[in-house]
Amino acid sequence: DVGVTTVGVSAFEGLEQLEKVVFENGANVIIGDRAFAANKNLGNPNYAENATIQSIGKQAFADCSKIEDAYIPATATTVGEGAFSYCEKLTSVTNLGKVTEVGDLTGNKTTVAQREVTITYYMWGVPFTLKTMIQ
Repeated sequence: DVGVTTVGVSAFEGLEQLEKVVFENGANVIIGDRAFAANKNLGNPNYAENATIQSIGKQAFADCSKIEDAYIPATATTVGEGAFSYCEKLTSVTNLGKVTEVGDLTGNKTTVAQREVTITYYMWGVPFTLKTMIQ
């Protein structure tokens, strides 16, 4: 696609010094499999209001132990399986409603004890929230 930036497979995987990822206004991005995986110091990804995230690949943010909130922008249509697996501090997932294909976001894989995660989906502008336990 013209004007689309693809963050390739494992492009930024395992960079201990990576603390922040910001997708700026006007960005049109496909996040590849394991693109930001295994970044122990990476916090929640930030998406500018006018950024377009088309898809989030399999295990794209897996094993990022500082991510607490998995936010899936309204523009994303696919989220790969285990996109946020092994995120030890993950407590909430927010899906803004255009995702047509969702893998198991957390992969049911974590290195900490079972904990409650709040999942919020927005449909027609209305939030639907469910709380679930993950291992």
